[in-house]
Amino acid sequence: MRLLLFDIDGTLIRTHGAGRRSAMRTYEEVFGTAGEAETMEMAGMTDPLIARAALSAHGYSHAEVDAMLPEIWRRYAGHLARELAQPSNGRPAEPCPGVHELLTSLQARADVVLALLTGNIEVGAWLKLGFVGLDRFFIFGAFGNEGPEREKLPAVAIQKAEIETGLRF
Repeated sequence: MRLLLFDIDGTLIRTHGAGRRSAMRTYEEVFGTAGEAETMEMAGMTDPLIARAALSAHGYSHAEVDAMLPEIWRRYAGHLARELAQPSNGRPAEPCPGVHELLTSLQARADVVLALLTGNIEVGAWLKLGFVGLDRFFIFGAFGNEGPEREKLPAVAIQKAEIETGLRF
């Protein structure tokens, strides 16, 4: 049995900036500034690290940002749902080319378990995947809200896979 872990943004889907725009609105509401969220490189970062990095340049400590993460995630989910439904840039989220066919083929195999490994917070991940119809291929994963250090998330995904399937990976 093989465990195949998939990232979301740029691997499974393209949201054309919906996450960034939603984060910026959220940070502005909670902290009065979007910080560096408009221009910073976010690829490969978890959502908690993005929030810390975007706001630390404007004087907020990691502890101050971390204390507000539950509120940030709550607001972000609402903004993301609206942005996916009606993208402010006019470009709807879409699956990357060939992804639907790939996942359909892999899901049909008896020797493969599909899971997510993403820096997105869990609610954001499911919103994005659900919007483009890819959520049905996954039942679990490791998400950015489970730890800011992305390099620790594979172990989380493996542990969840073992619990979910009863198999060792």
